[in-house]
Amino acid sequence: MDAELLRGLSAKDNAETWMRVLAGAGVPSAGPGGELYALAQKLWNVEDALRDTRMRDQMAWALPDRWWLWLPLTYFVIFFIAAQWTVYIDRLIVFGTLLCTVGLAAVLMLARLLWIPQSRARARTKERPHLLTQRTQLRESLVTGRDDLLSQELAGSD
Repeated sequence: MDAELLRGLSAKDNAETWMRVLAGAGVPSAGPGGELYALAQKLWNVEDALRDTRMRDQMAWALPDRWWLWLPLTYFVIFFIAAQWTVYIDRLIVFGTLLCTVGLAAVLMLARLLWIPQSRARARTKERPHLLTQRTQLRESLVTGRDDLLSQELAGSD
């Protein structure tokens, strides 16, 4: 096991560096070395979660290409449905009712489409301080575990 390589690690290093140096130093994955690998993996997961808090969400579902074509198509379908009534005022009432119903459904869909990513972003923002604290604790645990491993290695070589 390469003790000098392990001593080069600090609490400021990221999970990728910890994993690479642990593997490069020849730390066994069984025993106390396995605990270091497990802590490094937890640190990796926390750093991924932190990275996700900075990323912008995509829309909940993407609008299809030429989505605006649905507007005239819907208008004419509603017009032809309303044209089935013989009395002019009934046609007007049916046309207006269907147009308002489709318009309300579209507004609700678009509002939901825009609201979902914002609510996810707010939830991730609230989670960020907890993740930062957890990352700091894991880094300190890794440094402590590394020191314990080095002291065991030094005691075992005497």
